[in-house]
Amino acid sequence: MKKTVRAHTNIALIKYWGKADDHLRLPLMSSLSLTLDAFYSDTSVEKTDGPNAFYLNGKKKNAADSKRVFNYLHLLQTKFGLAGNLIVHSTNHVPTSAGLASSSSAFAALAAAFCACYQIDVDKKELSRLARIGSGSASRSIYGGFAVWQKGHDDESSYAYALDEHPPMDLQLLAVELNSGP
Repeated sequence: MKKTVRAHTNIALIKYWGKADDHLRLPLMSSLSLTLDAFYSDTSVEKTDGPNAFYLNGKKKNAADSKRVFNYLHLLQTKFGLAGNLIVHSTNHVPTSAGLASSSSAFAALAAAFCACYQIDVDKKELSRLARIGSGSASRSIYGGFAVWQKGHDDESSYAYALDEHPPMDLQLLAVELNSGP
C-alpha cells in the first residue's frame, strides 16, 4: 500500500545537548521544540519486487546516499519481523543541511510512511519512538505546536509528547535562505 505522509520540521527551543546512547539515539537531556508549519517532508514507502530505491526531491539517489534511509528501514523491518525491498519517495519542503532540522521531518515522515506501507497501527507515542531511531529530533516532529522529547533511560522511555499542539499565541519564525546549498 502506498500512502504519502507529511511531517513538519521542528526547532529546538531547549536543546538535548548530545546523546547518552548513540545506538538508540537517547539524548542527554529532555528537550522542548516548536513545530513549524511552513517546513515539512512528504514521504511514501511502497513494497517492490525490484531493488531498493530512494528518490529525494524527484532524483534517484545512489546506494551511498541511500544508506542511512535503508539501514533505518531495515531496523524497522527487523523490529516488526518483516522483509522485502522498498521504494521510497521523499520531497523536502525545507532546506536540507541548513540548520532547519530537515532530518526531523524526514525521519518522522519516513516512520509514518513505513507504518502505512505495512499497515502497522501505532499510536503517536510509539511512532515517536520509531522516528527517534532514525533521527532523535524526529521524535518531536510527530506533534504540532510545542513538543517535549523526554530523555528516558531506554528505548521504551525515550519518546516525545505534545505539550501544546495548538498554542493560542500567534508565533512566527522568519527564515531567510541566502544560499540554496547545504
